[in-house]
Amino acid sequence: MNMFKISGIFFLVVILSVFAACSKPPTAEIDAANSAMSRANADADARDYAPDSLSSAKSLITRMEAESAAKRYDSAKSLALQAKEAAEKAINDGAAAKAKAQTDASSQIASAKTTLAEVQRSLTAATRP
Repeated sequence: MNMFKISGIFFLVVILSVFAACSKPPTAEIDAANSAMSRANADADARDYAPDSLSSAKSLITRMEAESAAKRYDSAKSLALQAKEAAEKAINDGAAAKAKAQTDASSQIASAKTTLAEVQRSLTAATRP
């Protein structure tokens, strides 16, 4: 009988420990998500070239905050991890879209220069007697 009491107490301690661990907000994950979101909000390329990615990250932050406020910490932790990834993706998407825009603009300028040179040659040829 003594063994059953010890086992029961041990089981109770384990269960209480599990519940106590689950009842703490995922502070580190939330802080990391908020920090990544701050960086994304401050990144002009993310704002200008990746507004959809930035919006997705903001949506995840909002959902994370709601889950944390409702003390659904497992869901809040998952959303925090997703939000951090989404904010970092917005920064990366912004940089990639800016680079593509610069490449496209350079290509357009080169094409316009070629066309201008051809037009100038045609004009010069047309004005010769």
